Amino acid sequence: MRIKHNLCFMLCILFLSGCLNKEVVDDVSFKLASGYDYVNEKEVRGTFLVPEFLPDKTIKNVTYSAVSRGPFEVSKEIQKKVSDPIVRGSLEGILFGNDLAKKGIKDLLDSFERDASIGGRLNLGVTEGDAKDVLEGEYGNRGNAVYLSRLFEHNMEHQDLPESNLKIFLSDYYQKGKDGYLPLLKKSSKKNIEINGLCLFKEDKVVDELSVDKLFFFKLMTDQYNEGTTNVGANGNKASIEIISSKNKMKLIGRNPYKIELNIKLKGEITDYTGNQLTRKIKDNIEKTMEKDIKEQCSKLISRFREKNIDPIGFGAFVKSRTRNFDFSKWDDEYQNLTVDVNTKVILAEEGVIE
Repeated sequence: MRIKHNLCFMLCILFLSGCLNKEVVDDVSFKLASGYDYVNEKEVRGTFLVPEFLPDKTIKNVTYSAVSRGPFEVSKEIQKKVSDPIVRGSLEGILFGNDLAKKGIKDLLDSFERDASIGGRLNLGVTEGDAKDVLEGEYGNRGNAVYLSRLFEHNMEHQDLPESNLKIFLSDYYQKGKDGYLPLLKKSSKKNIEINGLCLFKEDKVVDELSVDKLFFFKLMTDQYNEGTTNVGANGNKASIEIISSKNKMKLIGRNPYKIELNIKLKGEITDYTGNQLTRKIKDNIEKTMEKDIKEQCSKLISRFREKNIDPIGFGAFVKSRTRNFDFSKWDDEYQNLTVDVNTKVILAEEGVIE
């Protein structure tokens, strides 16, 4: 009986394997990144980044572009230009040109969401200028796609960029009371890209951009630090702070009008101080200075978001979760009258200071 079961199992595998599409690695090219730029109201230009592995183990960055109505149509047009089929290997990122992101990326998002081969952790970004121009650079020695992926990862884990990817952006896009955001990339030279801020969306359109110096405060409100650095001035000197951790928590403390308490707690270590000696009094002063600065800058950003009628922090979604029979049709007016008290607590150690 066992032999019959095993025989049936082997036959099933044999028949199923005959149904699979076979692709020999040497006979295909792998798309590792793509970019999309605005052409007109009906068409976009798509650019595929396809690395070519050379005999000396270096990587040549090859790009192919075509103009059509959407990602699938672009892919068909590009396939007509190549000798080997272009397939998705491990897609590292998708970039949107700034003009396209301001017009709206809804159709592209719908296509990516329906594509089962695209993972939720895929990196998304907006480029200053055209995405095609960014993909055509020469970055690092491991290929542009790997460089872009590591750029996103490094800035999210060790710097001020809040976490974002396709899954997070789509969640914000569909959730009422929460607007999405994506990193803004700048090509500073043919061999260098840098994170140059954050694009803030209203539904599928970019409506505002935060500069790099605002990202520290934005991340404190929307994400958490497990590592990072910042500088603060105190008593005419400067202190370098290594961030150990940060947390944020909202509390609904009033209705009619709504009032929210946003509590931010940051722990860090003073690793350097330009003064002669770091006393307890100076350390306490640095903590108070940081608390005041965080409160002021976060409050200014919240006011700015209300002026733009965007909610990247997610106050609307939070209030809904704490209010029975919440009516979103009234939220736009209620959001403008919302009061947010930002409370900050900074705790610093000085063990890292070298006098």
